Amino acid sequence: MMVRFNPTSGGARTVVRTAVCGLALATLAPVAPAYAQNLPLIRDTEIENLLNDYARPIFHAAGLGSGRIRVRIVQNDAFNAFVLDGRNVFIHTGTLMQAQTPNEVIGVIAHESGHITGGHMAALRARVAKD
Repeated sequence: MMVRFNPTSGGARTVVRTAVCGLALATLAPVAPAYAQNLPLIRDTEIENLLNDYARPIFHAAGLGSGRIRVRIVQNDAFNAFVLDGRNVFIHTGTLMQAQTPNEVIGVIAHESGHITGGHMAALRARVAKD
């Protein structure tokens, strides 16, 4: 059974923070390093589903299709997020812990989707290859 949360409610923020705190205390080991970047990914179905629920309408509005892009969680205390490959948005656990409202996390996801839509990674790779 999937429970939907209003992203503007305090309850959703509490769920995200509780789940992330639970990750720190749980015996969950980070997933094997992601790609060649050795990213310490955290796998938690509930948090991933919530973040992907937040992201779905953003990705749709950006014309990125449904189910093409996933939100991943990186174990890192910094307030940060990034895109590496145009198919995954990586959000640090620090972002989830430090965000005051779910809307801040949603804003981060929207910002990163702008990088994907704008083709920023492809443009950067082209510039690097040109030099």
